[in-house]
Amino acid sequence: MNNERFKFRVLDTCTQEYLPAYANGVYSDWAINVDGNLWTMPRGQGFAHEKQTKSDYEWYIIEQCTGLKDENGTLIYEGDIVRYNTPNTIIREGIVYFNQKKLCFEIKTGLFTEKLHGKTIEICGNIHTDKGDK
Repeated sequence: MNNERFKFRVLDTCTQEYLPAYANGVYSDWAINVDGNLWTMPRGQGFAHEKQTKSDYEWYIIEQCTGLKDENGTLIYEGDIVRYNTPNTIIREGIVYFNQKKLCFEIKTGLFTEKLHGKTIEICGNIHTDKGDK
């Protein structure tokens, strides 16, 4: 099983920055319980140590990892803007999202959606921090 599939990144909507996985000399992971609460989990110190309050939680956007990597070896997350070639060698750009009906990650390209798997993909941005102009 690919453990990277169960990674998340957390965007602070006030600062428009992703929360660090390393702070105050400790590597941490983020966990979400069945109630949707966000917890920090300092590595090597057991389970969830700091629960974010509901008012704090409303300031965060949680993006799940797809478990896939782009052509540069970077993990692909929900909200990433990606470029890829179609079978007709047309370069397209789209946004990675999770399709609730199909229970899979796809790429939204305007009116259409495409499967994320089986493509050579390059991450060129993120919908929260830029508009794909890299």
